[in-house]
This record gives sequence, structure tokens and C-alpha cells, in this order.
Amino acid sequence: MILHPSGNGVLMEIDGERLAIDASRRFRGALHVVTHAHWDHLGAARGGPVYTNPETAEILKQRGLEGIAKEQIGGKNYELRFLNAGHIVGSSQVLVLNGRDVLVTGDFKLEGDVVVRGADVESVDVLVMDSTFGVPYFRFPSRRTLYKQLKVFVEEHLSAGRSVVLFGYSVGKSQELTAFLNSLGIKPLVLPETQRVNALFGLESRVARSLSREPSVYILPPRFQRVLGAFSFQASHPFVGLFVSGWNRELPLSSHADWEQTVRFVEKVSPELVITYGENAARSAYFLKREGFDAVPLRRGMFI
Repeated sequence: MILHPSGNGVLMEIDGERLAIDASRRFRGALHVVTHAHWDHLGAARGGPVYTNPETAEILKQRGLEGIAKEQIGGKNYELRFLNAGHIVGSSQVLVLNGRDVLVTGDFKLEGDVVVRGADVESVDVLVMDSTFGVPYFRFPSRRTLYKQLKVFVEEHLSAGRSVVLFGYSVGKSQELTAFLNSLGIKPLVLPETQRVNALFGLESRVARSLSREPSVYILPPRFQRVLGAFSFQASHPFVGLFVSGWNRELPLSSHADWEQTVRFVEKVSPELVITYGENAARSAYFLKREGFDAVPLRRGMFI
């Protein structure tokens, strides 16, 4: 088996067959698979149909793309199964069975949240693992702690007559935020795409046709941060915003595994070899080695 990086994904050559997971583009003769419906993992999906799980196939349909829903796929020389990744609604890991078992995590997290359980764990020979926050300087508080902080932020500003805008991606973070707000008895105002995806999972929200004159809670994509000041002017009351992401040290509600989750996950999977890929791949492999694991960053033409 030979591995190559492809954007935020992996191209695998398996005894003459090609398997492209979250690839940045289409590859001739490859079976194309996506792990979840974030745009930065959908390069191949923009050029044609991709295999995925049923939940992600439904989200792709809402995004104008074609997902073929399969729980298990077979090539001539391998079998493929989807496992829960715990990243966002519909996210999957890809388990490749070819005599030597390989698990490609895609984006993942070990801790569950209000919409998804934590990543499934299965022992394999080789773990090909996303490393976005998988370095020691990313250590996030528990979801319980972060939800308490978020509750205080929302309720304090609403009681003071301010509208609250939570900035998160339309697919993924918006569903977690909607479910959290629903638990507080709040139906957030959202864009139509977020509303359509929320509806797939039974989450309650309202389409923001215009700005409310009353203090309300909105969930909007991060690009709206630059016009937050204009909202206050148009609605005649103050607006406050919060970017909800692991990149925001003020409230790092991340959909990725941090360092401690990364180490626990590797311990549970117990692979012979860890291959890190994505952002921080080299750093993550370095620190995992220091923890006693056989770890290397993904590079082109890697034989396993």
C-alpha cells in the first residue's frame, strides 16, 4: 500500500487500485470517498459523485453535491467501512481492510458533544490521523466547562438588551450551537443553508430574513464578523459577537481533538505506526514520538 497527501485528505494505492479519501481533486480510476461535508474536504465531490455515509450524503445534497450512501464498500483488493469520527454531524473515519488494517480518521474528536458522540475506537495496524490541534500547546477545557461559559455569555448579553451573534460554519458547528441553544429554550436565527441542515437533524431554528428589533441570538458564518458593527446600527440596539472555534482561545469549542484527546486516541487504537497529516503534521509526529509512539508525518509515496 502506498500513501500520498492530497489537500486535507489522502490518496491510497492498494494493489493496483486507487482510493481517494477527502482528496482535493478527482483522480483517474479512483474510488472517491469523503468523511464529512466541510467544504475544505469536498474538492473531489465538486467534480462528481463520492461515497460517504447516509447522513453526510443528505448534507451533500443540500450543498448541491452527489453523495452515494454506503455503510460498507468493497474494492477488488480491500474492504472499506465507515466509523463515527465525532467531528460534526455525519462525520466518519474510514477503516480500510487489506490484510493490514488502516484507519484514516479524517477530522475527529474523542469527546462527544450535544449532537454527536465521541469518535469510535478500533484497533488497527496503521493509524493515519488528522493533526490539526494534535500538539501539546492545544489543550481545551471540557465540553461541560465550555458550555457553561457559553451559557453565561449568551444569557448575560440578552438580559442586558444585546443581540448575540455566534460565528460558526453553516455545517457542523452551527448544528452543535443550535442544539445547545435549544437546550436553553432558544431558537436561533440562521441563514437558509443552516436551517436546511438543522431540519435534517430535528434541530429548531428560524431563518433570519432580516435583523430582529428585539435582542435575539443568531448563528452566522465567520465571514459576517466584519459587518457586526453595521448590525447594531440597523437594528437600533447593541450586537455582540463570539467566534466559536478551537482557534479562539477565549472559548475554544473545537470540533477537533486537542493534544490530550490525540494521545488518548492513539493509546486506545494501539497501532504499530501512526501517520499524521494535515495542519501541524510534522509537529504532531515529533511530539508523539516523544510520548513513545512510532509516528511520522505523511509524505508523498509512503509505503506501509
